[in-house]
Amino acid sequence: MSDKELNEASVEIKSEKELSGLPQQIESAEEKSELSLEELQKLLSQEKEKTKEYESKLKHVLADLQNLDRKTKSDIENGINTQIDQFIVEFIQIHDDFIRAKEAFSKNNIDTQGLDSILKNMDSLLSKYNVQPIDALGEI
Repeated sequence: MSDKELNEASVEIKSEKELSGLPQQIESAEEKSELSLEELQKLLSQEKEKTKEYESKLKHVLADLQNLDRKTKSDIENGINTQIDQFIVEFIQIHDDFIRAKEAFSKNNIDTQGLDSILKNMDSLLSKYNVQPIDALGEI
């Protein structure tokens, strides 16, 4: 340190409010010093028990939150899959109606090029999502 730094003393100016709280702080410190070692250990053990209790509650709450998160995701997935399944079933019913219409028009010698094009598009859409026809006629 330089001589200049050694000769300078730092001075703090405290307001009256800060000074008025000082006696209370001194009294509080004196009261704390009057506590015996046994009392301090007892207070410490009580605080440790509270901490363990709070940690346990926190772990339970976190587990509940994780379970709720998993259940919510599962419910959303199941709901979406159910909607998709219903849509595919209804789409297949319409597809079957187009096939029956094509067969009926073919029997009456009516041009079915438009229906063939629609059925081709429907078949490509179904195959894109791995929906395959099953030969179930006469099967168990």
